[in-house]
Amino acid sequence: GPQFGVIEVPKSNAFLEMERVYEQMNKFRELFEKDIVFAFSCGMAANVFVSDNHGDDNFYLDLGHIWDPFVGNMSRCNLEGLTKEDIERNLRP
Repeated sequence: GPQFGVIEVPKSNAFLEMERVYEQMNKFRELFEKDIVFAFSCGMAANVFVSDNHGDDNFYLDLGHIWDPFVGNMSRCNLEGLTKEDIERNLRP
């Protein structure tokens, strides 16, 4: 079945951890070889990770700030004023 792993990065300045992230990405490549989905949510560093790695047999997605409201970080002006209930309501099918 599907496998899942997480590579944690600092809340800010993910560039400082790029070498470690690349090392962990390579470990996933060794385990699964291809068809890996790497989803990044780490600010501007995501652009570099996607750009540096595209073109192989894997998928690279920049999810931006999609997770911010779920961890209490209202990082975008269109999120201001949203409550926990607003977010939960938007998640319902």
